[in-house]
Amino acid sequence: LYRNSNVPANVKYVAVQYKSQYKAYLYIDNFQIMEAPSCMFPVEVRAESTNENSANIMWTAGANESSWQMVYGVAPLDVATATPVDVNTLGTTISNLTPNTHYQIVVRATCSDGHSDWSEVADFWTTTAPATVPYTQTFEEGAADRDNWVLVNGNQGNYFVYGTVPGSTTGKALMITHDGTTNTYLTQIGDNLTSNYSTVWAYRDILFPETTAPGYLLTLSWKCFGEVDYDFGELFIGNATEVTNFDRNENNPGFIDVNTAHYTPAGLTKLDRFVNKSQMQTGAYIIPSSETAGTVKRLYFLWTNDSLSGAETPLAIDNINITIPQFATMTGLVTDADNQNPIAGATISVVSNQGFTGSATTDNNGSYTIEDLVAGYYTITVTAHGYQTLSTGYSLGEGVNNVPFELNVEECTIIPTGVSY
Repeated sequence: LYRNSNVPANVKYVAVQYKSQYKAYLYIDNFQIMEAPSCMFPVEVRAESTNENSANIMWTAGANESSWQMVYGVAPLDVATATPVDVNTLGTTISNLTPNTHYQIVVRATCSDGHSDWSEVADFWTTTAPATVPYTQTFEEGAADRDNWVLVNGNQGNYFVYGTVPGSTTGKALMITHDGTTNTYLTQIGDNLTSNYSTVWAYRDILFPETTAPGYLLTLSWKCFGEVDYDFGELFIGNATEVTNFDRNENNPGFIDVNTAHYTPAGLTKLDRFVNKSQMQTGAYIIPSSETAGTVKRLYFLWTNDSLSGAETPLAIDNINITIPQFATMTGLVTDADNQNPIAGATISVVSNQGFTGSATTDNNGSYTIEDLVAGYYTITVTAHGYQTLSTGYSLGEGVNNVPFELNVEECTIIPTGVSY
């Protein structure tokens, strides 16, 4: 409440402050001030963890209540026809749910003089049994496991569907659309150019089996032009957590990256940002086994856009593959081609066809080692002071690969005294 010193002490004002660096609008409707009820309804109703068949439901008491009633069901929830369940603890577990299903829940307090109003509707989704590595997903019609992906679209104007994407190597892909058919999006809609902020998610739980390998290989096809820093896709991996279609202007302290215009649950690891590419690209990522072996992790795709300029090609994802690849170690000596003396301080840099990199510097004996490289073809560059740069290619097999290099002394030109060119 805002106190104005020019009016009597028993008069207060309700003040709403709005600031924006862009041309945007604020709308307020159905504003009420009323006497607080004797039986307060609970707030912050939420599912703190879910699996295929159960969900842990929590809420915050409105005041000092100790008993509640709960109604839940498959969305959209019909509260009027549902049978309330009595709960005498601040939170409860719901069991016997259907996997991969959108549920809604409301809670009200039970008081000596009756019941409070129902809380706001809370949404949650049950998961499916996790997929297992090795894993492949092409998003084709009828593709195994496609229907086990969870699309958290809410009522956003741009949203995930399975559709046809120009340039995709298969017929269907996971893509963003504004009309359910085309791989296009809008930042503003309607004759009055209403803001069309969107933040949507798609995810799948993956079981990463135990392995002694350094990691797992994730590859996929993607394209997304969007608009740098404003409209883009992102790829995350982490523990299972609820993701929500947040308003891009909502300052929610429970989430990070609020200044980069999107909302990501804390604890997720970002593997990539997808932007500025209108043609299909190949992405390749190593997921360390030290963090994932023997556990279930969730693979998340995010799309987010603001309501200003942009509206170029949005996100499309296809051909997801997760495997335990063969890993290689590259080792050897770098020597002088003329006298075979070892060269200390030489730098060996490698780049694979999938974009994986590694490097090492030779010791005093001219020896180097690069570990944890995915087996495959690499472009190799060797440099050393006073020697010509060597560029070559090599196919690394699984295990230890002995790859020596000989460098030629850098050529120099001697100009006699008194001679000019």
